[in-house]
Amino acid sequence: EEQGELLKQLESRAFVGTQVEAFRSELVNLIRESDCTMRRVRLSEPSYRGWLAENDDPLLDQPPNGAEGETPYFLETRHLALSVEGALDRVQKLLGKLHATDRLVHSGAMTIRRSDGASDNVSLDIDLVLFNLLLKSAVET
Repeated sequence: EEQGELLKQLESRAFVGTQVEAFRSELVNLIRESDCTMRRVRLSEPSYRGWLAENDDPLLDQPPNGAEGETPYFLETRHLALSVEGALDRVQKLLGKLHATDRLVHSGAMTIRRSDGASDNVSLDIDLVLFNLLLKSAVET
């Protein structure tokens, strides 16, 4: 029962099917609510690899050496490149809201630099990695 509850919690944080596009729309709304200007939101096609039972790392393109135990799952990853501009406090507000979404997201790379536009603005470029586990049978069919 405890494991089932944990599984439900993790599933609610993953990106299944249309939830990816919904998250993209949610990001656009977060950007607007934070009074930032969106420059770019680009979502990649999904990539898949086998998910191993022990010592696997979702941030690697291939399972690490020493990872063991084949599972019936594929790890699905998508990259979402986000570029916004705004005052530093507004960009910080956006990052806080993004963190509060509590999804299976990892920030792969992030750059904050002075904007070419207004002198008090900064540009944020961030590469987000979205995760999901899928049964191999669901991907192969």
